[in-house]
Amino acid sequence: MSLFPNPADDVLNISLEFGSAQDAQISIVNMSGQVIETITTGVITNYSNAIDISGLAAGVYMVRVASGNQATIRNFVVE
Repeated sequence: MSLFPNPADDVLNISLEFGSAQDAQISIVNMSGQVIETITTGVITNYSNAIDISGLAAGVYMVRVASGNQATIRNFVVE
């Protein structure tokens, strides 16, 4: 998973690559554990998207990508 820019202010770009086609659920989560936004990708091998984060308050957030029985979490900062 690739997130950029980090820190971000208006837009967060997310890129994913899987070894085989699978569906994924991408969640933006604050540090209190509250899910801010969820995106379901459908069955994919590659995914790239720009997410509008201009409405988020400054702070640290997490992107959680769940696919099958695996999950990956990366932190990002909103300025």
